[in-house]
Amino acid sequence: ALGASGLRSIRYSKEIKDGCGIDKIICNDLEVHAVENIKKNIEHNKISKDTLVANQGDAVQVMMQHRYQNLKGQHTRVKEYLTEDVRVRDHEKDPFDVVDIDPYGSPSIFLDSAVQCVRDGGLLCVTATDLATMCGKNLEVCYSKYGSMSLKAKYGHEMAIRIVLATLERKANVYGRFIVPILSVQMDFYLRVFVRVYTSKAEIKKSAAKMGLVVQSTGCDSFYIQPLAKEVNNVHKCPSVDVPSVCPETGE
Repeated sequence: ALGASGLRSIRYSKEIKDGCGIDKIICNDLEVHAVENIKKNIEHNKISKDTLVANQGDAVQVMMQHRYQNLKGQHTRVKEYLTEDVRVRDHEKDPFDVVDIDPYGSPSIFLDSAVQCVRDGGLLCVTATDLATMCGKNLEVCYSKYGSMSLKAKYGHEMAIRIVLATLERKANVYGRFIVPILSVQMDFYLRVFVRVYTSKAEIKKSAAKMGLVVQSTGCDSFYIQPLAKEVNNVHKCPSVDVPSVCPETGE
């Protein structure tokens, strides 16, 4: 969605073989000069313009044009809707099988549209380079972007990953969807998560039970998790407070 030089899209095109089902890659960037460089790099690497398309546009608008519309089947190349709709399908606006978001800084402004434009069961890849914000440096900024308050702790990098995953889950839930994390990594100054996006009204009822509050002891490294919900007899309820008011290790 944010192509820059187009390097990653070119690698996808050259390294993912036809047997994997690659059909078309859209490499998008907002800057005109960036799109021109992408086109030059496509030509330099002798890649078909039908396979790898350089597109100039706002990433959010491009993704919203490909919103998932509850298509029948597990792939985007299908012939009819779930309902008996006689409208002609515009295949150029089919949802994507894979969406890769790698902005400079926070990906927060792209997440709402990203969870909508992936097909059911499709892959969403998200990179965030604002690790400091999610590791306790600026609580207010972290809350405004991700809806979470970060802590300064030894597990800061893991917390940053969980903050991004929680944000994706909440964004997806709004549209009757949920995520399944596949792989999460933190390296140097950034993190990257890979999740599958599915649609199920029944599954999103379980989302609150996946969330929790982290309570950190002020006297040691001990921490406790307070879940937002618990499942009791197939019904999710608000649990009682399980976190001790005083740290058992230090008494603080």
